Amino acid sequence: MRTPPPADPRPSRRQLSYALLLAGLLGGCFTSTEGEPPPTDELYFPVGLSLFGETQDGPAFLAVANSDYDLHYNSGNVFVLDAARIRALTPRPCAADEHCAGDDGVCDNTPNAANQNAPSFTCIAAPGVDPCADGRRRSAADRSLYPGRCEYQPIDDSLRLSVKRIGAFATDVLYQPNPDLADDSKLGRLFVPVRGDATLHWIDVDREGRLSCGDDDGACDDYHRVGDDPDEENSRDLRLDPEPFALAASSEGPAIVVTNRTTGKASLFVNDWATRPTLKHALEGLPAYPVGIAALPPPALVPALQALHAEPREDTALADVAARWQQISYDPGFLVSFGNVAEVDLLRYFRQDPAQNEDYLRRADRIGIHLNSAGYDSRGIAIQARDRSAAELRCATRAGLDATCLGDAACLGGLAPEAVDSYLSCVREAASTPVDVYVANRSPASLLVGRTRPVVNDIQSAEVPDFYAAIPLTLGPSRVITGEVLVGEANGVKSYEPRVFAICFDSRRIFVYDPVRRMIDTEITTGRGPHAVAIDPDNALLFIGHFTDSYVGVVSIDRRFPRTYGKTLATIGKPVPPRTSK
Repeated sequence: MRTPPPADPRPSRRQLSYALLLAGLLGGCFTSTEGEPPPTDELYFPVGLSLFGETQDGPAFLAVANSDYDLHYNSGNVFVLDAARIRALTPRPCAADEHCAGDDGVCDNTPNAANQNAPSFTCIAAPGVDPCADGRRRSAADRSLYPGRCEYQPIDDSLRLSVKRIGAFATDVLYQPNPDLADDSKLGRLFVPVRGDATLHWIDVDREGRLSCGDDDGACDDYHRVGDDPDEENSRDLRLDPEPFALAASSEGPAIVVTNRTTGKASLFVNDWATRPTLKHALEGLPAYPVGIAALPPPALVPALQALHAEPREDTALADVAARWQQISYDPGFLVSFGNVAEVDLLRYFRQDPAQNEDYLRRADRIGIHLNSAGYDSRGIAIQARDRSAAELRCATRAGLDATCLGDAACLGGLAPEAVDSYLSCVREAASTPVDVYVANRSPASLLVGRTRPVVNDIQSAEVPDFYAAIPLTLGPSRVITGEVLVGEANGVKSYEPRVFAICFDSRRIFVYDPVRRMIDTEITTGRGPHAVAIDPDNALLFIGHFTDSYVGVVSIDRRFPRTYGKTLATIGKPVPPRTSK
């Protein structure tokens, strides 16, 4: 019996075994006070993944939010796993021995007894060595449920860095880096919406991957659960409504928007790095079942003008440039998709409502979905600003700025006044470049492809998309994310191409869409219930959280090696079927 996707609010026969569970959940009455705590060596209905902590070798950490969906334990939990250790345990794809430099030895590309006459096309220590460590191969029967040649890697002390208990029925996890780079104690912060107690959990994480959310016997304490205390959080007597679901954060981090799928609200939290996030506003009047949300990336013009006007200029020439360029007000935007209405809405975050001295959200625009026969039941939504980013990069290159400076306000300080003027003119023109928007739609099953509409002289009035293509998918689209795949390497420099990953929960598929060539690049066969995903582009790996059988699959997105591209290389955590299916 397949467990229903956590994103599906509509009842079905698959959900009958959870009827009592959902009845309690919708009443918002769950408390995590009885029963056994969840295990620390197993994943349990993972719903959110996040890679973070950049190093020269790729992300340092993988956060996994577990939901305790069947209430077998007294809570859910959040793991931080060692991403470098996962990479070391994951076989490296290859086509020839030259791709296996260093300690990896040779490429397993020839049929022999060790690989059972089926080469793995991964690096092995020596010729004739079994490509699975200690010969731990999966049976053909198991591989039909759990893709991948080799058995799972256990979550032991070498892999697990930290774990904290949270409320039951988490829905996702979001990481935000600490903007204060001098603060060695706090690398960043994790945010987890939890349906069981209708709160937003927040958890600090240090540079060693250790989680901190109070010392309540391994669980996050009440101070680290926000949205339920109007006396401390806002002047509007607000509480977070039942069924918080999707979340997104503005690029600079203070605004975190959480959708409430049963009440049709979007709730605004404002994060304070010195203290904690607090609930500030609940936007009403939206359609019911908002189930997908994504933050719009701001144009490079915004931080550039902020830098120009950040402080008084002693240089007269630069002061003249600042006088010619007025600072603009750019209000962060969020696109929202809905389960029962064929439209996408644009929400904007504004600071300091004059009437109540509180930050607030406003519904700024909306656009209908007319490509499909019905067009409703949209799930995930994702944004990719590849064309605009490329145009802004050309501006930086022409001005002599390093590519890493595009979003850094301090970079303008080293430019001559005439170069600043030229750069601002260039990024002003680039700001009107449309960004791509993708929606996972179920009516019918398809990936909707759209673009925002450019408006000259106004960089934020037309940030809703026009949809122009519908790519057919299989049953049960639930999420969509954007990222890059590795396509080549020359002289030690890797080259990448953009891709869109459409996750189909019910049919066990992830479709990889090439937005440049406008075609499906490959189709990834997953285990049961693929839901949460995260991308490590540096190492060409896709992490897939399998909700139904509670494990993470590691898939190659290295386009250089077609035989392993889109194939499962490793399994993290023991796959365990849901108890109702045994």
